[in-house]
This record gives sequence, structure tokens and C-alpha cells, in this order.
Amino acid sequence: MALYFAIFLTTVLATFIPWKAIGSLSRIQWILSGVVLIIIIGLRHNVGGDWGNYIFNYAYLEGMKWSEAKLIILMKDPGYGFIYWFSLKYLNGNGIYATNLICATIFVIGLIKLCRSLSPMPWLALVIAMPFVILIVSMGYTRQSAALGFLMYGIVGLVNGKYLQYYMLLVIGSLFHSTLIVMAFVGILYNYKFTIRKNIGVIIFALLIVQLIIFKKDQLDFLIYHYITNTELKSEGAMLRVLINAIPALIMIMYRDKFRERFDDTRLWLILSLMAILLIPASYYISTVADRIAIYSTPLQLIVLSRFPVLIQSINLRTLFVIVVITMYLLSMVVWLNYGIHASRWMPYENFILQ
Repeated sequence: MALYFAIFLTTVLATFIPWKAIGSLSRIQWILSGVVLIIIIGLRHNVGGDWGNYIFNYAYLEGMKWSEAKLIILMKDPGYGFIYWFSLKYLNGNGIYATNLICATIFVIGLIKLCRSLSPMPWLALVIAMPFVILIVSMGYTRQSAALGFLMYGIVGLVNGKYLQYYMLLVIGSLFHSTLIVMAFVGILYNYKFTIRKNIGVIIFALLIVQLIIFKKDQLDFLIYHYITNTELKSEGAMLRVLINAIPALIMIMYRDKFRERFDDTRLWLILSLMAILLIPASYYISTVADRIAIYSTPLQLIVLSRFPVLIQSINLRTLFVIVVITMYLLSMVVWLNYGIHASRWMPYENFILQ
């Protein structure tokens, strides 16, 4: 538990006492932070909610040749499955560790790419990411954390007009978790004016989705039953996680005019805000679906809460707001680690290097 708080407090320190660095030195600071996170997330041992499930569900790949494994892998989440098989086959049999390390690298690169784009308080965004995005998602939802990494990287490209990059990253990310596909609608709504040049990504994406639906019909049928048709399946804590996203969503909607005055990408965050609000009623009826999609709207917390201080004129009130945000996320981490139903699976923290 001490390690989790040490990471949190280090990012808090960087928020209040930012290093005066530019150019290469600034990149080195973020690279070092990223490497530390990758080691902690990727080389964890017996830590995380689905640790045992991943080992059990992919144990069948051990000893298989590619000719035997490829059809089975392609029917599941092929990106994750291939990496797991490759790790077992060529990386000294370290399936879970090498796979987690690769997925952690994808996730952390996306996270840092997004945080660095959130000037002037990128470190505050990293603080906000710690309790849920880093601690719970990256260590408990390995496949979806990789998908989230692709999404966060793609979002930065989307706001910079790189529409094709965004859709291609969604396609790659969906190979790790199929649910990422729903985020295509965010990109389409963000760039609703149709032109061939700007929407060639939509066309390519649509063609790929059609092929994916045809090729993976059996898996899609399973997902529909597992997430929608089977009403007895409930996701614990879904409502709470949806409501946490709804708070910054409401802030964005209420202060949208002020955000527009300072930031050019406000339209994108308004779309994500509306999605976060719509997930509230959805969590009553299809809690598992709402919970999974809510993970993709968590970047909203980083963007809104790290940018809102810029809109506050008073230095004292701005500082107070930052302190309140940090305190809230610190308390949420304390409460979850001490009273969370599955928190015991995160403690004690162990690392492959120390085994």
C-alpha cells in the first residue's frame, strides 16, 4: 500500500513544485515517470483483480504452435492473445509478465501523451489518474487498459486534426478489447462535417468494422448476451464509477462557454460529457456495459479537472480548488484500498523483479 501512496504523493509534489525544464530535459522527466509506472504496472506479481483469470483463460496457449493457436486467438481478443502466445513461445515462457509489460507500455505511453497535452497543469492530470485509471484499470483490466492507452493517444491526435490516426488506433485497440469500437462515434460526432479528406478515416473504419462483424460473429453474439441480454449479470460499483465521471461532465457542460474561450477542443469534451451523463440511467439496466464504457470516458476527469483551475481568476481560489481535487482523489484511494471489496487483491504489492 505504501508504494501506491508514494507514487501519488510524488505526482502531487510535481504539481505544486513543477520542475523548471524545457525541451529534452522536460521529456526526460516524463520518460522517467513513464518507465517507473511501466515497471510497477507491467512487472507486478499476483496483483490485480483478474490476475488469476488471465492465467487460467490463456493457459491453453502453452505448447501450441501458431498453426494451432491462431484460429482460437483470432476468435477472442487477438491483440492480447497473440502477445500472450508470443510471450509463452519466445520469451522464456513468461506469458503473464511479458504480456502485462507490453500492455502496460501501451497504456502508459497513451496516458503520458494525454497528460503532457494538458498544459498548464499536466502533473495534476497524472495525480487524478492515479486512484482509478492507474491503480484499478491498468492493474485490474489489462486488456482494456491497453485499449484505453490507444484511445488516449488517439484523442490527442483527434484534437490536432489527425482523424485517420484516431480511427486506426481504435481499430488496433479493439484487438485488445472489442468494446473500444463504440468510441468511433465520438470521433464522428466531433468531426460531423463530411469531407473526403477529413473523413477518409471514417470510411476505412466502417469497412474494417463490417469485416470484423462478419469474421467475429460468434464473439459478438457472446458479447451481446454477456453484456446486454443477460440481465442477471451485474457489475459491482458501476453506478459509483459512472457518477465519478458525471461530476467533471457537469462542470464541462455548466462552464462550456468559458472553456471555449480558452480551449479549441471543447466540442470533444462536451461529447464525452454527454456520453458520461447518458451512462447514469444505463447503469441501472445494463450495468456491465455502462461500467466498461465508463472506463473510456475517464479521460474526461483528467481534462476537465486539470484545466478548470485556469478559468479561476483568483490565485487563492485556484490553489484551493487544486487542493480540494487532490484531497478528494487521495481520500477515494484511501477508502478503496481499505474498504474496497476486491482491494485485497492489490495488496501486498509484489514485483517480478524481486521474486
